[in-house]
Amino acid sequence: KTLRSNSTLLGINLYQNNVGPEGACSLAAALCENKTLEFLNLWRNGIGYKGCQAFARMLSTNRTMKTLYLQTNGITDQGGADVADALTVNTSLVRLHIGGNELSEA
Repeated sequence: KTLRSNSTLLGINLYQNNVGPEGACSLAAALCENKTLEFLNLWRNGIGYKGCQAFARMLSTNRTMKTLYLQTNGITDQGGADVADALTVNTSLVRLHIGGNELSEA
């Protein structure tokens, strides 16, 4: 709830904090409304497909996120495809780190 309306926080580092899919969904929902956060590190948090899908939805609407770390989260090809689709409409993201997941080479 606080993150939705926060107007000063620019970045959050949650590296290896066991956020999980449910936590990722809550965080992504808050970021759909947040207008200031530019950096989020979710490296090694086990967000899986469900969490990745939530972040793809967030990327479709969020216009402030510039850097997003999603490495080593059990993200599969479908999650990668969802993020790729979101990036077709996102105008703010400059860096996306998504390596170390279960993505096939294509």
